[in-house]
Parts: sequence; C-alpha cells; structure tokens
Amino acid sequence: MILSLSGCMFEDGKITVTRFGGGGSGIALAKVTSVSIVNDQLVVNGTDLTGVTNVRITGPSSFDETFSIESQSGANLVANGLSNVAFAMNGLFNLILTDAQGAATFQVTFTLQDGAVTASKLDDMGAGVGQILKYNGTTWVASDLGALTYAGNWDGAGNSPDLSGGGSVGEYYIVNNAGAHNLAGGPGTNSWSIGDWVVWNNVDSRWEKVDNATNVQSFNGRNGTVTPSTGDYTWAQINKTSSVLAEIADVEAPAGDGSDTGKVLKWNNGTSQWELGDDLSGGGAGSVSSASITDGAIVDADVNGAAAIAQSKIANLTVDLAAKLPLAGGTMTGDLTVPNLITAGNVDGVDVSALNTSVGNNATAITNLDTDDVAEATNLYFTDARAKTSAVVNSTAGTETDQAASVAAMKSYVSGLGAGDILDGGNTEGAAVTIGTNDANSLALETNNSTAMTILSNGNVGIGTTTPDQLFTVSALNTPVIRLDRSGPARSDYEIHLSGGGDLSFRGGTDATGAGLTDNVTFESGGNVGIGTTSPSEKLEVYGGNLEVSNNTGTTNLILRNATANDVAFRFNSLAGENRRFEFESGGVDRWRVSVNSTPESGSDAGSNFKIDRFDDAGGSLGTPLFIERSTGNVGIGTTSPDSKLKVSGGAAVGADAQVNATTTIDFATSNMQYTASNCGSFDLHNLKNGGSY
Repeated sequence: MILSLSGCMFEDGKITVTRFGGGGSGIALAKVTSVSIVNDQLVVNGTDLTGVTNVRITGPSSFDETFSIESQSGANLVANGLSNVAFAMNGLFNLILTDAQGAATFQVTFTLQDGAVTASKLDDMGAGVGQILKYNGTTWVASDLGALTYAGNWDGAGNSPDLSGGGSVGEYYIVNNAGAHNLAGGPGTNSWSIGDWVVWNNVDSRWEKVDNATNVQSFNGRNGTVTPSTGDYTWAQINKTSSVLAEIADVEAPAGDGSDTGKVLKWNNGTSQWELGDDLSGGGAGSVSSASITDGAIVDADVNGAAAIAQSKIANLTVDLAAKLPLAGGTMTGDLTVPNLITAGNVDGVDVSALNTSVGNNATAITNLDTDDVAEATNLYFTDARAKTSAVVNSTAGTETDQAASVAAMKSYVSGLGAGDILDGGNTEGAAVTIGTNDANSLALETNNSTAMTILSNGNVGIGTTTPDQLFTVSALNTPVIRLDRSGPARSDYEIHLSGGGDLSFRGGTDATGAGLTDNVTFESGGNVGIGTTSPSEKLEVYGGNLEVSNNTGTTNLILRNATANDVAFRFNSLAGENRRFEFESGGVDRWRVSVNSTPESGSDAGSNFKIDRFDDAGGSLGTPLFIERSTGNVGIGTTSPDSKLKVSGGAAVGADAQVNATTTIDFATSNMQYTASNCGSFDLHNLKNGGSY
C-alpha cells in the first residue's frame, strides 16, 4: 500500500476530523479522535471501533477509495489501501466507517506536520550542484546563488525602461546603449557606456553605477588609476636588464668607487641582510689560509697527481721508509712463519735475495707436485690435472666416496648403467621408464620410512592403507579428505570430507587451509541428504536458499508419489507471524498468491488466516478476492474482515435458488439491499413472514 500527497510525500501526517453523524445504533456510538498515516498505513484512533467492517474515503475530483482492515480494536483501526493512493494537501475528504447497522461519515483534511518534509522527500527540480530554487513569478526554477536579480537591458540615452521611479532590492540592468541620462544617484550615474551596470542601492534608495565597460582600469584587484604597490611583482616579472641588485631589499649597495671590485655578497645574520665581503676569509688572492680548511677535510681524491708533493713534505715518511726491506739485497731478521708448508714451521734469518734465487731455481718442482689421487683429510696440493684424471671409487667404507669424481670418471660410471635404470634427476634412456614389478607382488611408495601409497597386483590403489579393497581407496584414522584446489586470482577450493560419524560432505570456498570452507552438500550415514545444512532431518533438506525445478524440453512437473496407501502432503512449517504461500508468476511477475498470512497467533485460534491475492500485469496488488479467518471460519469475498460465515463486498449474482435454514436471519437494512438503476430482472421471495410469496 502506498499513501502519498500530491506534490510531496510525508511521514506520520495528521488529519483533521469533523463528525457528521452516522447510521444505525452501532456505528452511532463510534468516535474518531485522530487519523494518521504511519508507515504507509491508515491509522484511525477513537472509541467503539470494534464493529467497523468497512473503511472508505471520498473526496475532491471524484476521489473514492476503499481500504482493507488489517487489525482493529475498540480504540484503534489499521487499514491498507487496495491500490496506490494520493491525497491532495488541505483537500476536504469524507472518512466513511461502516458496520452491520449503518455508516458514519467524518470530515477529513490532510495537513502537513512540522518536520515532515526531509531532504530525501524533495525533488531536485532540475537544479545543479550549488544552485538554489528561485520563484520567477509563475513557478520555482533552478538558479545560481546571488544577491542580484537581472532585470534586463537599459538605454543610457533614452532612459528605457524608465528608472526614475526607483527599483527593487537586488535589481540591476546592463546598459546596451551609451548615453548621459542622469539618474541622480551615486557617482557616475550621469554618464553611461555599453556594458555598465545600473544597480539599485536599497540602503540609500538610489541607483548606483558599476563601471563595467572596456575602459575599466584595474590591477591586482584594485580598480581605478593603477598605482604599483609593494608585493605587486615577482622576481620573474622584473626586467633584469634594467634593474640592479642594489634595488632589492636587504642587499648592500657597492660604494661605486671601484674599491668593492672582486667582493661577494655574504649573509650577515646579525644585520639580517646581504653584505659585501671577501670570500677568502683574510687570505690573499688565489689562496686560502689553513684556518679555512677543517682538519682531515682533504682526502686522496682531492690531491692532483701532478702536484708532485715532495716526500720531505710528508711527516715521518723518510723515517718509515728507512725501516723497510729494500727490493734487492738486505737481510730479513726475525722468524718467517709459513703455515701452509707440508710441515708448518719457521724459517730463521732468511736472506731475501737468496730466497728469491731459491724460488726461481725450484719453480718446476713447485709446479709439478705429485698428481696421485688425494684422499680426504690430507694436505696435498690438488691440481687441474689431478681433477681431470681422478677416478671414482665405489667405496663402501663410508657414506661418501673416498675421492673426488672427475668429469671423465663420471662419464665412465654412467655408461656402465643398464637400460631402464633410473638416476637422480632423470632416466638414462630416451624411451619411457617403467617403475614396478614383473611378478604378482605389490608396489609400495614410502616416505619417512612409512608406506604412503600401495598398488596391489590386482590394480587397486590405496593411500593410507596397504590393503585397498576397491580400485581407489583413501584411508585415515580420523577424517579422510580429498582436496581439489584452483590457484590464481580466482581461487577456489573444494574437499570431499568423511566425518568421524560416517557423514560424507562436499565442501567449498576460497580458504587455502580448508578451515574456512563451507559444507555445501552432506550425505548422512542414515541416508538423509542436506543442501546448506549438515544435519538434514528428512531424505532431502534444502536450507538457506531456494529449490528450483525447471525443464526446457516440455512440461515441468514436481511429482509427490507414495508407493503405499499413506497420505502425500505438502508441508509449510515456519514460525508464527510469518507468511507461508504458493506464488504463481508470469515472467517473474506475480499473478496469484495463495497464502497463510502473517497475522500473529495470539491465542484462541487467532492468526494465520488463509487468503488468495491477485495482481495486475505489473505485479501490483488487485486485492484479496478470498479470505478465510482461522478462528471463526468466516469467509470474506472482496473483504478481509468478514463478520459472518460469508460476507461479500462489492455485490453478488446468484444464478440458482439460494436457500437459508429456518434459524437464519436475512437483514434487509438499507446498507445491505441498495437501489440500482440497472435492470435486475425478475426474482421471487418465498416463505416470508406470513408464508406468502411475492
């Protein structure tokens, strides 16, 4: 149900009610104290409203709407519209309440309450960002924010339109014809150029001139005669060819007599200005004093190789060199330690020249060391020749070979392997390699000294078991899992999971560890299947979504069949206060709905009433043609508040004899039998008060 006002929506709108009297004795007692629209429902407050069976509102422009009563008590009645309803603001409406005895009319006027219109209720009316709504005399239009209102063009020579009588607040004109008409206003209002503005000054009650012609002179936001001021220019805007540094603030000017030649500008923090000074800190031209150089500041890279600094200039160099051994001759004193000789030890008093001669004479002996195989932990020299010829020893004395393997030795060892043999990192043949047995024994793969996979001679494969009884068996002590992972940006992970209780689950998600996967389908050990639930209570239970049965080749059927003589039933089980319904749709749009409604079960068999609703082509409600109240069994046709075993709202046609029993009362009050201008044909009334017929 939608209740709206023409022009704007409102929440918790109030209604002014005036009583006009009523029909029979029941409704005559009813009083209406207030009418509100709350959450798109019509709420009527008052007294003696229990017997009301029909709510109707009529008003301007042939407005006539009937409302369906949802709930009621003596002091309150809540009703829903049967279609979209729009009320005009401040329009005069008639609220008609009807019971079994008659009807009462209350005059209703819709008013808008303070604070009811919020930002979300307002239409933008075509306004853009930063714009306002301005009334143009006819309607509200989008406009830029400003204090002035453009009134049009003005002739500065002919005073057209005539502005002699003054203007309005914010009103201004733009001159489209130059002239000298005197408006006797502010300065310059007797001389006008094209483009000037004529603005009404409401404070001084006179016209003002805003010089907006092409002869306007302005600079840096200042109008009128341009006079340069401090800060008008940047260094980039200054013509350096006609300017001197002395014109810059805080720069000392030279004396101009040549005495400042070669001087530089230095910043004086004490005077906060740049001053002329000598950049040599007291030294002569082309030199610096030692006081100007920090100790240790000159490094090797700073000294030019062509400087040819004399050794005498370097402190202690001569003394240090005198203590060194010359290249030729001289005697080395002390002990010479040679740790890498065959027998480590000292050489005493070696004569350098003699040692040089000895080394030269024995160069061949030193180069041609013994090239026999070198055993591990020995201290012999290992040459390129030995590396090329050393043999591979297939020793069983330890876990490693006793000797290093040369390239030639490795080639010789490999060439001795047989066809089909497997090496680390590949096979020795260009054909396929077979791993297995040629007899009836099984094949086992081990890791960490434990069997990981077993292949029996009959082809059965077992993981976690050495006796697989099926073609592929996975066994684990606690929870065996088969996992499928799809890596990459669109990651997905799936597991086939067997619980300790014997339930089989298919789990899915995007968790690399498996901890966050969701049980999608569960097969219980007892035979129940759950989709979206791990504890199905029936043979098939779907939780958390919809179950769709579709067929693109013919009629789609959902068949419930019992092979025995027992009943077959659909069951709708939900909490009280929830809708339970069948829906018939066309192209995804509602057409019919059979349901048990959400009326709360408050005791005494109340609530959970049965109804059939119908819908238009767009899925909008066309009302409830059939309603059955659970507590009373009353049936309503065209009404959801039947107060008798059968109540028909909107008229009924009887095509055959209608009979009532002897204890039934037929009420021919005005509200039940109404005049019609249509030809209703002939009808008979039998067994009336005196037993006659008419």
